[in-house]
This record gives sequence, structure tokens and C-alpha cells, in this order.
Amino acid sequence: MKLTARGSITTLIVLAIAVLAPTLAHAGLVPPGTDLSGRWILTSSCTLPAEEQACVYEGSGELMQNGGPVNGQVTLFLISGPAGCPAEMMASVMGTLSGLAFFGTLDGGMLLGTLDFSGQASADGSTLGGDSNSPDGQPFAGTSCTWSAARRQLFDPSIPTLSGVALALLAVLLLAGGVLMLRRRQGGGASV
Repeated sequence: MKLTARGSITTLIVLAIAVLAPTLAHAGLVPPGTDLSGRWILTSSCTLPAEEQACVYEGSGELMQNGGPVNGQVTLFLISGPAGCPAEMMASVMGTLSGLAFFGTLDGGMLLGTLDFSGQASADGSTLGGDSNSPDGQPFAGTSCTWSAARRQLFDPSIPTLSGVALALLAVLLLAGGVLMLRRRQGGGASV
């Protein structure tokens, strides 16, 4: 009987660790691996070589990450700027995440050419930011930009939800309740 109870408690502890590790990482108590996969909200401010006023863009994109390589599509629309600014920019992202450093190329095809970018991801992977420039030989050669991106929220913040810390606390309480019930059951079964 004692061997079965010990096996049950050991099984509960292993299950608790398997359940708690991702919950604690989500709560920010254990650092998660940075993964840029998902939908992003983007802003960018670019200065064309012949213009003094910046072209300001807003848009969105979707990134997929497989280890270090990051690929995806972004679309930006002109919010303000001089007549020489392209009205929209659609480009393929081909980049690499190394630690928190994010760098690569935006390929806008023959019309827009390419932009080389570099940036930094936040430790939790929720924001990106950096700069980019268009190399010589491209349609907008000499253009320099600053950009930032924030991960698009997947939930409605107006709906009450448990925070990551609250979820971790709930998991610990459920585990403690299970262990308590097993101990009471052991005590009741031994005296019969």
C-alpha cells in the first residue's frame, strides 16, 4: 500500500512539473525561449535621400520562426510624408534571430527593392525595434528607416482573465490539494 501511495505521489509531482514549467514561463517566472512567430503591428519612419520630411508608415505582418531563421510578410501603408514616398510597402522578410539580435532583408520586389534591417528583440519576445537602409543599386538607395513592432494581442483585454502568476498559483494550489487528498486517503485506508 505504501509503495502504491509513493508511486502516486511521484507521478503527481512529475505531472505537476510538466504542467507548471510552461505556466511559470508564461507568468515570467522562468525565462522563455524567444520566438518571433506570430502577428505583429509595425510602425516605421523612413527618410528618402532627396526629401527632408520623413515618410511615416503603419501596418502589420506575420512572422514564422524555425530555430534561428525568421520568414514572413509585412505590409505598411503611408500615414504621412512627402509626395515621393511610396503609398504602401509590401515585402517578404528573410531574417535571423541570434540571441536577441534580429537582422536580415526586406524584399519588396523590383518596384521597391530591398532594405537591409537590424534590430533587437525584447527578452520576452513581445517587441522588436531597430533600423534599416536601402543599399546602392536599389530603387530607393540611400533610404534610411527606424522601425518598431509589437506582438498583436490574441485576447480581448476587456474580458477578465487570470494573469500568468495567478495561473501558476492556481496550479500549485491544485497540486497541493491533490497531495492532501492522497494523504487523507492513505490515512483512511491504513486504519481500516
